[in-house]
Amino acid sequence: MRLSYFILSVYSALLRIITPNSGITKLTFNPFTNWLFANVTAKSSSMLRTRTSDGVPIEVDITDHDGRILWMCGSNDFKVSRVANALLSQNMDFLDIGANYGTIGFSAACRMKPGDTVHLFEPQPRLSGQLRKAIEASGLDAVIKLHEVALYDRDVKIPFSVPLQHSGKGSLVNSAPANESLTVQARSTASYVEPLIGDRPFGVKIDVEGAEAVILPDLIALKDQMRFCIFEGSSNQEALYEMFNSSGFLVFGLCRTVLKVNLSFVSSREELHSFHDFLAIRLSTRPTQKRMTLDNLVKCVRSPS
Repeated sequence: MRLSYFILSVYSALLRIITPNSGITKLTFNPFTNWLFANVTAKSSSMLRTRTSDGVPIEVDITDHDGRILWMCGSNDFKVSRVANALLSQNMDFLDIGANYGTIGFSAACRMKPGDTVHLFEPQPRLSGQLRKAIEASGLDAVIKLHEVALYDRDVKIPFSVPLQHSGKGSLVNSAPANESLTVQARSTASYVEPLIGDRPFGVKIDVEGAEAVILPDLIALKDQMRFCIFEGSSNQEALYEMFNSSGFLVFGLCRTVLKVNLSFVSSREELHSFHDFLAIRLSTRPTQKRMTLDNLVKCVRSPS
């Protein structure tokens, strides 16, 4: 067990140096690492303490898909964090909807100023308990608020399905075999979010396994304040694209690159299926090039209209 833990720790240190934008699932889940983790959990608890890539201490379950990735890599998605962090500016709040272990929100908080607020939305009791402890131990200047609710189109107690050992696939609208069934408190997005943000601008990351189409209309209604939204497009791609497109947002696909983050402007629904994650953002002009680096996108955002 000690040798397996040592090998995993060395491998984890290497992944945390590389911080790859894509491929972390294959790097973390393969026959060799599966065998090493099985040796570790056979002799000790599956709950292990670790730190996010930004140094926030948190305890994770390494038998959980997302917990293992966090323990190994320090983040559940470096490219999403990099996009969010690059687009956030002072006096802007951030909503991490479907926070899971909170790595996107914590990374944003590490770069925000005192007075800026990160809102973590996570209805799963076990995860929200770990998030609460991590917030207390983080020592960050930005305010981090935990909301132990799911956002929805109304206030309701609602079933929440969690596939076995995959907390990140927990959903209000999708079910999976061999799952854990919870009942969680859902809150109306329109009535819950607006008082939280007041008149402040904000950015959003949303990953709610199919419920995006229910939640986003009320956020898009705040389009004068919502500067950007990073969302997963594994379901409802076309509906989400039309939703943003008709509201004046431009949609970019996040390219599957290993190191530098590249984005591709999505000009039609036919192009959606080439991507898994997307960025919706308001720019004064359409991009002149199809593909651009994150740095170039930030320059477009900060250029005067």
